[in-house]
Amino acid sequence: MRVMILEDDLNDLHIAAEAARAMGITDIDAFMWLAPAQVWLDEVFQGQRPIPDAIILDLAVGSDSGYELLRAWHGANAKSKIHMIVWSHLESRNREICELFNVDAYVSKWEGTTALRDALRRLNPTAAN
Repeated sequence: MRVMILEDDLNDLHIAAEAARAMGITDIDAFMWLAPAQVWLDEVFQGQRPIPDAIILDLAVGSDSGYELLRAWHGANAKSKIHMIVWSHLESRNREICELFNVDAYVSKWEGTTALRDALRRLNPTAAN
């Protein structure tokens, strides 16, 4: 399984990557800034990079909005089949907005790493426990 992570906080990026590794995921592409993540995802959609199985997305990426990547994913998801896990500390109204985008999971950072691993496990039930 391959995962892309967009997270601007280095500590949270490490937590997300470790949660993925704990699930047996070894192919991880991590980004701390929106612009390079958008370029990378565009290259995925153009067939220039392998398609990730999932994206772990923080909605608050510095002064940028993770919603930009969410919109790009949603617009191309019919052909890409990439799963989306939103992992954010933003208030609960963002969960409702993300449901409109049909994300696979919305995990509040306050729910902890276990909740993030559970969301990854639901995408890949054969993953490590």
